[in-house]
Amino acid sequence: MSQSAGALGGLALIALGLGAAAPSGRDLDGRLRASETAVQDGTNRTQIEQALRESEERLRLAVGVSHIGIFDHNHLTDMVYWSPEQREIFGWGDQ
Repeated sequence: MSQSAGALGGLALIALGLGAAAPSGRDLDGRLRASETAVQDGTNRTQIEQALRESEERLRLAVGVSHIGIFDHNHLTDMVYWSPEQREIFGWGDQ
């Protein structure tokens, strides 16, 4: 039995070879001779998500105490976002 491992775009692939096999992983008699398992480590993703939450909280606090507003225009969808602070600056209130 042979074992090989590799990584593809952050996805760890492990293949166990149990002998000669057709491309489907089965021998000519239809018996399973090889299989593949995909495993993804979520630790790095969890750390990135936590860092993003912390960064968003710092920005929210900074915007709140500095009395600045945020305006965003997505030119592809033509969607416009005005933060509550931006609306208040321009006298729009909570619309």
